[in-house]
Amino acid sequence: MTIRYEIEEDTNAVKIFYDDNVDPSLYQPNRSNGDPWVNKEDAEEWAKSYIILMEKVQLVNKKMQVVQEELTELYNEFNLNH
Repeated sequence: MTIRYEIEEDTNAVKIFYDDNVDPSLYQPNRSNGDPWVNKEDAEEWAKSYIILMEKVQLVNKKMQVVQEELTELYNEFNLNH
């Protein structure tokens, strides 16, 4: 999954897009606490941090899927042998 962002020029609002979607999956008009963005760089820093976080979440999900598959194999092996 690819994630990209755009910053609105007039408001500095952040738009987050997943894959090739033309509509944003997330629209962040200001900081999470309601404070306005200080400037475009502030909004851009938040967007980049958000993307890094989501990439880490994707990586953890992939690792969890591998662990789940391994556990399923162990469970099935146990059931065959007992």
